[in-house]
Amino acid sequence: MFAHRTRGCTLRILVTGGAGFIGSHLCERLLEEGHEVWGVDVGEGAIRLCKELLPQGHFMQGELQETGLPDGYFDYMIIFELIMPWSMFPIQKRW
Repeated sequence: MFAHRTRGCTLRILVTGGAGFIGSHLCERLLEEGHEVWGVDVGEGAIRLCKELLPQGHFMQGELQETGLPDGYFDYMIIFELIMPWSMFPIQKRW
């Protein structure tokens, strides 16, 4: 994914929504490439599963507005924001 650009460098990457379907697969791929990955998500069960399946990653449960950003926030080289807006939930309830 980034191997052709980083040429062996390790990137520090923050993934919001990191325990969701897309986010967890992204975290897995980035970890396979040797990057330092921090995943943040509101799903407690999903976070617990990610911690078990991807022990080399760092996963935190909660909303960034409440928990705050991980230490060294400004040291992140890349941030992937994969969270679903809360405004989507009323739409889902209609189905």
